[in-house]
Amino acid sequence: MISFGNKRPKTFWYREGNLNTKFFHAATTSRRKVNRIKDIENSHGTVCRNEEELQVIVRDNFSHMFTKLPSNRVAVISKVPTATTEEDNYSLTTAFTLDEFYSTIFSMQDDKCSRPDDFNLGFYHRF
Repeated sequence: MISFGNKRPKTFWYREGNLNTKFFHAATTSRRKVNRIKDIENSHGTVCRNEEELQVIVRDNFSHMFTKLPSNRVAVISKVPTATTEEDNYSLTTAFTLDEFYSTIFSMQDDKCSRPDDFNLGFYHRF
């Protein structure tokens, strides 16, 4: 025999909605008892059942998960091979010339997307 668990309440609620019936309240009470966390093992291996201890363990666990730990990026970055040469870096970081600016702007089409100032390239070509 195949057991589908306690699917009857969910199927009923999806189809009919919550009618605030005894059945609804009994099912939620039953599900709350099944889903309740009764004990948690802390980092030292001790099983805790006290409500306050459970809260402390959960809070500490989440604060540990979302705390930025100190790291050494230099060790990782030093393992990444460089793809650019010193000459490439120099040409990429030097200031562009007015001729490069003109050739770049006039090589683009007039009606392409607008700039952040809402003027398209046709405006810059004209003026």
